[in-house]
Amino acid sequence: MNDQRPFVWKDAGRGLLAGVLLLAFAFCCGAVGASERYGMPSEQQSRHYTGAGSTVDTVVLVSSLRMQEDRLFVNGEPFVLKSQTRIEDERGGKIRIEDIPYGAQIEVRYCTGSTLEDSGDGPDARILKRIRIVQLPEKKKPVR
Repeated sequence: MNDQRPFVWKDAGRGLLAGVLLLAFAFCCGAVGASERYGMPSEQQSRHYTGAGSTVDTVVLVSSLRMQEDRLFVNGEPFVLKSQTRIEDERGGKIRIEDIPYGAQIEVRYCTGSTLEDSGDGPDARILKRIRIVQLPEKKKPVR
């Protein structure tokens, strides 16, 4: 008679179950890895809980400048000094803090808010990124 085997519901159910499990596995594993747009999951969580912070540029006239441990006080306002802090003259060359004269106009770039890397400084700390002399005073007097 006919050599073909009749359709069995048991085989169809196994195939359908395997397909559904494979599809569910693909959807679950898709969100686990990193993506270029959002970063690693731990980075997403750290931005969510601590805030990403912001970068601020401001120009001030130097009336006082002093250092205390890892802090620099510009006109009485504290900034955190890091090893990456760059101090430049008006042409962009590196200088020391002591070479900034009173009365000079300086551009101060700093970050606010706590991130994962600098969370030891606190959320209100202003982390100094760069100081650049914009304009020297007519009479140079080095800060001591």
